[in-house]
Amino acid sequence: MRSSGVVFVGGLLAAVAGAACGPAADPDVPNVDVATTEVAATPGARTHAIRLSWPAATGHRGTFHAVSDEVTTKRAVDPPNDVEEKRRFVDAKGILEIVHATADGSAASLRLSNASMRASLGEGREVILDGATIVIDRAADAEQTAVLVDGARASQDVREALDEVVSLALSKGPSDDQVFGTRKPRVVGESWPVPVESARRTFAARSIRVPEGAITGEMKLAGVDVVNDVECLEVVGSMRITSFEPLDVPVGTTFQHALMDVQMRSVTPTVPMPRLEQDLVLTADILMTVDGRMFEIRSRNVFRGDYEPLTDMGAPVQPDAPGDHQL
Repeated sequence: MRSSGVVFVGGLLAAVAGAACGPAADPDVPNVDVATTEVAATPGARTHAIRLSWPAATGHRGTFHAVSDEVTTKRAVDPPNDVEEKRRFVDAKGILEIVHATADGSAASLRLSNASMRASLGEGREVILDGATIVIDRAADAEQTAVLVDGARASQDVREALDEVVSLALSKGPSDDQVFGTRKPRVVGESWPVPVESARRTFAARSIRVPEGAITGEMKLAGVDVVNDVECLEVVGSMRITSFEPLDVPVGTTFQHALMDVQMRSVTPTVPMPRLEQDLVLTADILMTVDGRMFEIRSRNVFRGDYEPLTDMGAPVQPDAPGDHQL
């Protein structure tokens, strides 16, 4: 039996899109093991309705642990070939509770109790929290989201660190099910292509232009396990983006090359609960010109999140089609 464990970051592709604006990570953390070879369904094998996210529900509560590790190297192509390396690391844990969920299934208010955090944001900026109570009242824009730590307004460093592991903004754009899921029930070992147009719309919603034909990817139902007497689906996948262009960049910036590879894994209950486990590994290679000077940027971003439910996982739900909202 798998020990339960999720992550609550507000969508798989939201994390990918965020990395496209500033990707990175730790080369010592191993890759997620992803297999994407198409496998035909075995006649008579049991099929499973694929669900990657569920509408949030007020009162859901569980232990939470997430680690985000990013490393970015920036090298000037022209002399003097300056090299700059930056690392952002966040390790956060606590008891995560959905204080308020909207009627449409969005987690609008969160509380992280008995929270501890260790974060290094670069340039000497460090965050250390122990036994704190963090309240997050989400808005459509992360900058408008209210964050309190032990009743006081959170510092900018705390906000930045939290946003690496618990999305401060409400989810927008297509859901994970629309981008990575499939309406057709699948058997263990069966794979399906990533719906690329849904993925492009999600990037566009985050001011990232991706041309037609630049996204390829495949998902796979890797296994079914039982956690707290509830079946959970393990889904793995990979996606390659051969060209993308963040629009929110300084005037005079052009992109000559932009490539991103994504590997992902999630464990999601077949009942309305947050994901129990989520892994993301993103690598990017970018060649860009800023004010006439060319730079090469290489980055790796590794994310791991676990969630242990403390509330009843409820009864299985088998919807006709994936929903539009996610935990």
